[in-house]
Amino acid sequence: MARKSVTPRWAQRLQAAMPRGWTCWEDRGNVRVAFRRSVAGKRLSSTATLLIPWAADAVDEAIAAVGELAQEVQSGLDLKDAVLRLRSSNQSEATSTPTTSGLWPEMLRCYQTQLQSTGNQIVLSTWKSDYARFLDQALVLMAKRPSPANALELAEELVIHWSDHPRSRALAVKAVTAFLQYGIKRHGLPALSWTLDPAEAKRLRGRPPQTRTKSTLSDTEILGLIESLPANEISERWGNALKLLALYGLRPEELHHLSVREHPRTGAPVLFCSYSKVCGSKSTKPRWLLDVPLLDAIGEKVQWNLAGAMAVGQLPLPPLGTKYALLTYLNRQPRWKELKTASEKRGEWLRPYVFRDSYSLRAHKRGLLRLDQICAAMGHSLAVHQSSYVWANEATVLDAMA
Repeated sequence: MARKSVTPRWAQRLQAAMPRGWTCWEDRGNVRVAFRRSVAGKRLSSTATLLIPWAADAVDEAIAAVGELAQEVQSGLDLKDAVLRLRSSNQSEATSTPTTSGLWPEMLRCYQTQLQSTGNQIVLSTWKSDYARFLDQALVLMAKRPSPANALELAEELVIHWSDHPRSRALAVKAVTAFLQYGIKRHGLPALSWTLDPAEAKRLRGRPPQTRTKSTLSDTEILGLIESLPANEISERWGNALKLLALYGLRPEELHHLSVREHPRTGAPVLFCSYSKVCGSKSTKPRWLLDVPLLDAIGEKVQWNLAGAMAVGQLPLPPLGTKYALLTYLNRQPRWKELKTASEKRGEWLRPYVFRDSYSLRAHKRGLLRLDQICAAMGHSLAVHQSSYVWANEATVLDAMA
C-alpha cells in the first residue's frame, strides 16, 4: 500500500496565507500561483511561476511577494504583468540601476523590421517621423522605475511630450496603440493590460489639428525669389532645383529621380520621373513630366529649356541630402523669409511644396490642360488632387468677375 504524502507544515502555512481567490503549489522547485475571479458570470483564472524556491526558508518571501501581486491585480493589472514588474523591481533594487526589460527593445526592433519589410513596406524616413520618435520615447518611459503598468499609463505619459502639438500627439497615440497590439499578437504582452481602450485613445488624441490653408506663389513671386538668390555656384544649383520644382510641379523628393528621355513621337528631349510614392497599400506610377511655363511681369512666357539643358549635362543640381535640405536652404534666403511673413499674415502656410501647389493653380487658371492631364502630369489621382492640392483661390473668383 502506497504511503500517503504529507504536506509539510511550512507549505500549509504558505497556502493558508494566500489572499482570497489565490492558491499556490510547487512547480519544478519554484512557487506557482493562481488567481481566480468571476467576470460577466464566467470563471477566469491566471497562473504564473515566481522565481522563489518552494522551500521552508522562502515562505516569508513568497507570502510578501503574493501580497504585492494581489495589490497590483486588484488595481487592474494582469497577473503576468504584475509578476514581470515584481521581478524588474527586485532586479532594480539589487543593482540600483533601472534597466528596461529586454522584451521592449527587442519588440521594437522586430516591429520596425515588420513595417519596413511587409505590408505597406514603409521607408526609413516614414519610420523615423511617424513611429520611431514616439516609440523610442515609450521605451524610455518603460525603463524608468516605476514604469507604466499598462497601456493607458504609458500613453498618458507619452502624450505629455507633445501636449502643444496636436498632430504629433495624435501620431503618438496611433503609433503606441499599433505597437502594443503588435506586442500582444507576436510577443505575448498580456492583452488585459496592454490594450488601449478606443475611447481613451480618442481622449488622448484630443481635438484634431486645425487644417492650415496652403499658400501659393504667383509667377512673379517665384521668379523674384529665384532672381534674389546669391550669385555663387551653390545658389546657381539651388536655382536650377527651384526652376524644376516650379516648371513641372514636382515633389521635392522627385529631384532625386529625374532623367531625360526622347518623346516617343517627336523625339524631343522630355523629362521623366521614376519616383513611386507609397500611399497606404497603393503607390504612384513613374510618369512623363509636363511643363507649364511661368509668365514674367509683362505676361511673356519664361523660356527655361530645362530638359534640353539636363540632356547635355548643363543643369547641375545641389547636394540634396535629406528631405530637409531644400527647406534649410530656403529658410536662409531673405526673400523666402519675406514671402513666409506675408503668407502668415494672410493665415497661410508656406512650405517647399508651394511650388507644386502653385503649378496646380497655374495649370487650372491657364485652362490649357484637361483635369485628367493635370493629374497625370502631377502623378496622383483625381480624388487626391481635389482633396489635397490647390486648384482655385480667391483670385480665381475675382478673375471670373472681371
